[in-house]
Amino acid sequence: MNKQYLVKGFRKEFIAKTYFIRNDYSDSLSGTYTFGGKDEVCVVIALKDIRSDSAYIDRIEYNNACVKDGSLEQGTGTFQMITLGLWTFHTLFPSIAKLEFIDDSHIYCEEGSKVYKLNLAYDYIIKYNQTWYQRLFRALLPEQYMLDYMKSLQVLDEPLRPFELQKLSMTYLIPYETIYKRSTSPRDFIQNLRSHYKKSYCFEVGTWIDRYFMTLRVNTFKQHWYINIDLLSTSSDFKIMVGGGRKTRRQKHLKNFRLISSSDEPSSSMGLYGTV
Repeated sequence: MNKQYLVKGFRKEFIAKTYFIRNDYSDSLSGTYTFGGKDEVCVVIALKDIRSDSAYIDRIEYNNACVKDGSLEQGTGTFQMITLGLWTFHTLFPSIAKLEFIDDSHIYCEEGSKVYKLNLAYDYIIKYNQTWYQRLFRALLPEQYMLDYMKSLQVLDEPLRPFELQKLSMTYLIPYETIYKRSTSPRDFIQNLRSHYKKSYCFEVGTWIDRYFMTLRVNTFKQHWYINIDLLSTSSDFKIMVGGGRKTRRQKHLKNFRLISSSDEPSSSMGLYGTV
């Protein structure tokens, strides 16, 4: 019951695969969906029961080999790959409406190295007051979690606490005393660090920004996010072919998505998109 598909979109080609196992006790089918290139699996979605209306995004990651031929570019290419991966899943499993995931997303500060990384959700919250998946893929939280999450973000625009008090428990802030004292809020402080350090910003803040957000009591409820797959769309040239050659289906273009603009993408010095 395993199948392979050739997927085309955004003038790129990808490979999707499905694997199913029958549960002897309940007579249900569980399975795995993968999406990526010839040798790299870049999107993995687990289906505990194909009769369910939800599935779980086990992994999403960037690799330049995530495309069938050539090299997948960072930034826009990553967004396109995820867009096509999720839409292809929706095409194959139209009864599944919700994709749950843990938002532990990050970007690597240096291409080819996984030593230094930056929390992608926090980086986007500082810039847009939304996580990366929230801004670009309409990710949601259950209502009560969403209310608490949004309320916790308010502290980012409140006045900074005196540096003399903060440095006692947050010694990692000591090197940034001058920038801290001329900043007006936590958000302003982080943005000032971004402007000051430019290409080395990721290396500077990546090691401690998680602790800083925890101290501020910003709560992203990372284990409770989901994507309503019915809200997604894809490229106008989307095609999916069983086995890579026959039975083509074209989907109409919806206007919910946009491509990442240059202002949305992490700078090239900040490296790669990481895992969910």
